[in-house]
Amino acid sequence: MNEDKVIQKLLEHDDRFERMEQKLENTATRDELREIKTILESVAVDVKKIREDHLFVLEWMKRLQDKVDQQEEEIRRIKMQLKMA
Repeated sequence: MNEDKVIQKLLEHDDRFERMEQKLENTATRDELREIKTILESVAVDVKKIREDHLFVLEWMKRLQDKVDQQEEEIRRIKMQLKMA
């Protein structure tokens, strides 16, 4: 009878150990979490730089478009004076 109880307890413990191993396999270590955090911070910095570059390029394109518009207006006026339009 005692042997049956011991065997039953051993089986229960084996089951618990298996479940614990499965949980540990799916759990990140502190070092892994630090590595993930470092990677995410790096990605965030890169995204911020890209966004800043994007805004800079948009402003630069607006200035260029303004210059193009001015040049086109100047060309139109010159053509009118030369009666080419």
